[in-house]
Amino acid sequence: MWRLALLLLASAATGCHYPALPELMHGDAGEDSVSIDAGDASVDATPDAPHVCYTPLDIGGATFGTTGNPIVSEWFDTPTSGPNAGKKEFVVSAQLDQTSPTDVLAFVVARPTGGFVANQAYAFATDATPNLPYSALALMYGDFVTATTTYQQYLFAANGSVTFSQIGETSNSTITGTMNPTDFREVNEATGAVIPNGCTTRIGTVTFYLREQ
Repeated sequence: MWRLALLLLASAATGCHYPALPELMHGDAGEDSVSIDAGDASVDATPDAPHVCYTPLDIGGATFGTTGNPIVSEWFDTPTSGPNAGKKEFVVSAQLDQTSPTDVLAFVVARPTGGFVANQAYAFATDATPNLPYSALALMYGDFVTATTTYQQYLFAANGSVTFSQIGETSNSTITGTMNPTDFREVNEATGAVIPNGCTTRIGTVTFYLREQ
């Protein structure tokens, strides 16, 4: 397993279908360690591909925090515009290592009318068309440069879900759960269309141990 530093941030989702990167990377930032399984580090590119993808084909699984040392931050936000305006959301983004460029994983779960429920899978949206309402979504920003907040690839989940084992919204509440193995494909950020011969990657099971600040 790789032992990598993790930059975990809770952040505000903006009024579009997905959190915009500059907003995503702002907020209460804390540096914690994370265990990540090494996976297949081969490059996802073929001779006729439009560009080379340095995002690994298989990133492996990851663990954010531990039972005895959960990562503390503000994990909820309420967007003021867009399809989910006024709806409270659970938001996590993770810079997967300290190199630059790096890869950033983000996932969001919108609060259902009756509140968040444990032991229930929240399936990720798979239609990347901007401004569609969503219950949950997952994104990856490939080859992200931390100094400029620019990135080369925008990847959207093709499947997958998040399940909470515990979740509370008040201060000091415990939030634990898993994101099951999820495939990502590169899409056009403006239209949501899948890019032919674009980058793809797969993230294994992500387990998280968090605490609301």
